Amino acid sequence: MKDNFFDHLEIIEEHNSSIDKHNLLVAFLQEEPDAERFLRLTFNDDVYGLAEKTFYNAFGSTGGIVNMNFEHVSDFLHFQTFEEIETTREFKNYDIDWLETYSQELLETSGNSLVMSIRDNFFYMSKLQRKWYSRALLKDLRCGVQRKTVNKAFEALGLKTIDKFALQLCDKIDVYDDDAVAKKLEFPIAMECKYDGIRLQAEIYGDYGNRKVKLTSRRGKDRTQEYPDICETLKKFFPMGCIVLDGEIIASSFQTLTRKDDTSVRKYVVFDILLDERLPYNDRYNNLRNLFLECGLVIIGFRAPDDTRFTYTYPSNVELAEHYSADTIAEVREYYEQLNDRKEEGIILKIYNKPYERGSRKNMFKCKKVLTADLKIYDYKLGEGKRTGMVSTLCLTDKSGSVLVDVGSGIDDYTCEALTKQLNEYQEQGNDPDTSPFYGKICEIKFNEVTETGSIRFPRFICIRDDKDEPDDLTSLLENRRGE
Repeated sequence: MKDNFFDHLEIIEEHNSSIDKHNLLVAFLQEEPDAERFLRLTFNDDVYGLAEKTFYNAFGSTGGIVNMNFEHVSDFLHFQTFEEIETTREFKNYDIDWLETYSQELLETSGNSLVMSIRDNFFYMSKLQRKWYSRALLKDLRCGVQRKTVNKAFEALGLKTIDKFALQLCDKIDVYDDDAVAKKLEFPIAMECKYDGIRLQAEIYGDYGNRKVKLTSRRGKDRTQEYPDICETLKKFFPMGCIVLDGEIIASSFQTLTRKDDTSVRKYVVFDILLDERLPYNDRYNNLRNLFLECGLVIIGFRAPDDTRFTYTYPSNVELAEHYSADTIAEVREYYEQLNDRKEEGIILKIYNKPYERGSRKNMFKCKKVLTADLKIYDYKLGEGKRTGMVSTLCLTDKSGSVLVDVGSGIDDYTCEALTKQLNEYQEQGNDPDTSPFYGKICEIKFNEVTETGSIRFPRFICIRDDKDEPDDLTSLLENRRGE
């Protein structure tokens, strides 16, 4: 690639207007033959992306990169003049063919070999190559251009857009809604525990003895560095072949899972294998179960509905998800109630004879447990946008005063207008503007749980209860949550 190729990127970086960036991208694609391949490589989720730490290790161990006044490692590589390093390596033409090949080679390179490879190759590049190649390998061009912007430019030129990483998602269903059940479900059906965690795809690949793991969130974010123990277990128990798993990272609670200072054990609960997504779920699950059996990774310590007990052992941080088959909706409801009694998140239902469809909400359904509470209104908030000046949020507390929650979700336009009318009439009567006609009234909400910190997760407004005078005391729910 010639410098004018990178000059296009420099100009795009200098402009702030999204319209300008779009037009400049279109010109870039029209004038530079390698532009499309470069952008596809940068925004391709399937190609290995480096971490900035790799460049720090390659050039910063003695150069003090961490302390330098550069916002991004690519800027350091662009402006820094490197000291000569001894090498017998011949000069190489760093074009798009090289970059694509090198991206794939990175899949099989790790440790000190990876660091030396980066140091060796980037030493010989021009300053502009260092800047933009490092950004491409880091999966972040840092010039105000993301996949969405690139895809708009591709569409303008009739080019195929770049697919976004996606996992198969769940549609919602009420297992007690007979009409929804008849419309959406097919029996027999798979039913599994819904875990309250972080959804991750795990890819295990590389040569024997040099295995690698990549963990990707449902939004396409690389989370590999956050779970080193789980990665080591996956390498150990899957020592050969390319394996792609779908699962959930869980901990003792969702709150501990999201706290960086918490050191409790994280588990990766696996519920699907994605080596051939065209297979129906029943076949994929059988392949997954057989793989876990062959590798010594199976469930222990719970009884199936037929009272079968699994007695195999498995490591503490990787396990197979609970999985049963139901022939009737009665069996689904029975298992759902068991999960509620165990204080699980809910139930997942999967159509056995359907394939895996990324980004789709077909063929997989969830029914989450829902709790309700009657809480006292102590304040209100006015809305914004189309609800400016209108009552859009109610501030609630329980009897003990230990739980406070704002609820706006579920307040429809009719309720919003009715509450606002009551407030206006109340104030027009000369009442204290710091009070409201809602103060002390009971509001019924539904929610998912009370966390150990006293927060209510996903509160939704149901109605104002004129037939009740006392709010619920959620202290017992809070104490139970802390004792889990």
